[in-house]
Amino acid sequence: MYFISKLFIYFTLNHVISITLHKIKRVFINNFQNTVKSKAYARFVGLDFKERDAIFSDNYFDLSAGISRIVTVAKKDLDKPATAEELRAQLTVRSVFDI
Repeated sequence: MYFISKLFIYFTLNHVISITLHKIKRVFINNFQNTVKSKAYARFVGLDFKERDAIFSDNYFDLSAGISRIVTVAKKDLDKPATAEELRAQLTVRSVFDI
């Protein structure tokens, strides 16, 4: 049995990786939806709330330049009920570039 692993090496020039966070663009009956987009490749993009606990539909993903990713948070997966405005104020985004 053989195992093949993938090795990804990314080189970037000294430039700022800009991640656009559309800040909970849509609110549905059962969840909040957010669109994340980056101008450059972003490694391990992670969403979080400053003072809230929640389960995101996708977290810590790679984001290619110009490609959008929709991430949702189900209302049932929040630690306590919240409005879109409350979550918008708490939402943060980070990537490996921020470390």
